[in-house]
Amino acid sequence: MKKLLSLIMALALLLGAVSVTTAESALPYAEGTVLRMATGYNNAKTGLSFDPSVAGEGITLADGKTYNAGDLKPTWVAVQDTLKVVFEDKYQGNGAAKEFDYWKEQLDQVDMLSGTAAKLSEAGEAGLIVNIAEYLDQMPNFKAYLEENPIVKLSITGNTDTGAIYFSPYFDGVDDIERMPLMRVDWVVKLLDGEGEFTAEACKDTAAPVYTPYMPTEGKIEIETPTLDGTATEIVTKDYDAYGNIIAKMNEKGSMSGVEAVNMLREYIDKTYNGYYGTQRRLGR
Repeated sequence: MKKLLSLIMALALLLGAVSVTTAESALPYAEGTVLRMATGYNNAKTGLSFDPSVAGEGITLADGKTYNAGDLKPTWVAVQDTLKVVFEDKYQGNGAAKEFDYWKEQLDQVDMLSGTAAKLSEAGEAGLIVNIAEYLDQMPNFKAYLEENPIVKLSITGNTDTGAIYFSPYFDGVDDIERMPLMRVDWVVKLLDGEGEFTAEACKDTAAPVYTPYMPTEGKIEIETPTLDGTATEIVTKDYDAYGNIIAKMNEKGSMSGVEAVNMLREYIDKTYNGYYGTQRRLGR
């Protein structure tokens, strides 16, 4: 029972947002609670901790800290510190199905684990995995999300007769997240901001482009965007007739040098937004 409560508590913490630590409706837990996490995606590099093949003899990141094999990654350190819990990385580096199979006979050794929908639901129906639906009132943010997205709720329901839910959803692609590239801010500033053309002492060529444009290739659209000082929002016109769609342009050009690709993006931002962002192109989107 302790394992089951620990699992649902972990879900409440991770899915209920940071405010769960102070919300009166949240599941109570003691500061310093240890959560044994067998979670990751398909290989050991994607777990909570740095894999030796990545860390080597130590890897220094943008925060200035050096991390070694077995150290929690910065994001998980921040979550751990914010929620006042302790993460113990138990992930074996498998895909979801094999990871679950590894632990299925020793579920008392983990509090949260990866698995396929079918395997987790089967284990849940057998009484081995917590029915999250029984605790939704204590996870207000997660509950609200499911109420606003009934298709998501239906897709994770393990038993449509009882409404039991045995796993949290994988939000891949929700709200176009796959169209939101992540990059270090200092890199973006160096590549996009400033006067004149971007230059570099050396660069390689890009691969042949294979993307399909998502945004319009012509015409004008209005978008709501933050003001340059970040204190409010305003409506800005994107003029695709002024330059075209950057993806279509790069597809047409084909493989090119990295410098040329950066300058194409700069020109796209300048013309499409009619100079709105000036030399702070990183603010464009």
